[in-house]
Amino acid sequence: MGSDSTSRTILLLVGLAVLAWAIWLIREVLPPFLVSVALALLLDPLLDRMEARGMRRAAAVALVFSLLLGVFFGLLAYVVPLAIGQVSDLLQNLSSYGTRLEAPLRNWLVEHEEQLRRLNLPVSVTELQQQYGSQVVSAVQGLLRNLFTTLQASAGALGWAVIVPIVTLYLMLDLDRMRERVFHLVPAHRRDTVMSLVSRVGDVFTAYLRGLTAICCCFGLTLYLVLGLGFRLPYALILGLVAAVLYAVPYLGQLALLLAAVAVSWATGHALPYVGGVAIAVVAVGQLYDQLITPRVIGRQVGIHPVLGLFALTVGGHLFGLGGMVVAVPVAASVRVVLIHLFPRLVEPLPSEVYGAGKVGREGEYPHPGPDTATGSTGADRSSGGETEGRPPGYPDRAAGD
Repeated sequence: MGSDSTSRTILLLVGLAVLAWAIWLIREVLPPFLVSVALALLLDPLLDRMEARGMRRAAAVALVFSLLLGVFFGLLAYVVPLAIGQVSDLLQNLSSYGTRLEAPLRNWLVEHEEQLRRLNLPVSVTELQQQYGSQVVSAVQGLLRNLFTTLQASAGALGWAVIVPIVTLYLMLDLDRMRERVFHLVPAHRRDTVMSLVSRVGDVFTAYLRGLTAICCCFGLTLYLVLGLGFRLPYALILGLVAAVLYAVPYLGQLALLLAAVAVSWATGHALPYVGGVAIAVVAVGQLYDQLITPRVIGRQVGIHPVLGLFALTVGGHLFGLGGMVVAVPVAASVRVVLIHLFPRLVEPLPSEVYGAGKVGREGEYPHPGPDTATGSTGADRSSGGETEGRPPGYPDRAAGD
């Protein structure tokens, strides 16, 4: 019996390894299908509620899908012309913005001319261009070459406009049936456990994605209103769209957004107090969402350590780019749920957390708790279920002779 269990475990691990290898091979074609799965999972609770009120699944899918397409094309018709206008204006004024950036640089070089000469560094903009101009040109050419290569490689992404709606529509129709079919493949004696685990992982993942989608849209809109109406900052719409995308990348997204907002406000010729006000506004809006709004909308279902979050972001970005960074945190949280299910002692309280630091005796012996000040009872009176006298749950009882 034991050998059969070991063989099944080995086969399962080998199967998982082969599956991971296959996913790695086809990783470049996965993004549109992953987007479709995410959209279907986000909309599935709404469809279930509509079914519970007596509407047929097909009718609910048709209604929700039509509304989704209407909102998408409506925003596209409103936002795209404004964004194109601001991008066109930015391209037309690039030379003047470069001149404005050159003036403070020239002043700084004049103020520090003596120190720069001691270090044998250029002391004027002309000398900077002569000494570093070729390097800057080669760097820009390399950047443009990489950008062209990226665009050429991602030309197939234009097919997303066809693939994503079609796959999402079919998943919305058949998601429940596909889920039931997958659970039917699980042996009957393990089906309840697997369904419970998959349900918890799905709750973490979909709650994060659903909340993050709403938060990103609201964050981009809020920043657009603050910078566009409050500060009258040019290109506020572009910054709002960038903010909506970058907020999905924890830790790093808001730093990049802050640098972009400061660069735009400085390049458009505003004074230092104005630039500082823009920076403070960006940080304040980010903290408002991070500390108050996001925890309430998304909840604390993710609950992973910041170090693990940064590691997950790094791995996700290395393997799948920006999309990998977006889903890195919920994937790490889902892995955490599975590990806690397999190893419950990961979340059990430590002896120092139960009894206080420094109160664990020699050889791991736990002190006998004193009488309860409120009831006069001892730990032995309160222990029940699987707990042993004077010890936290999960620690085995010791024999008298130990």
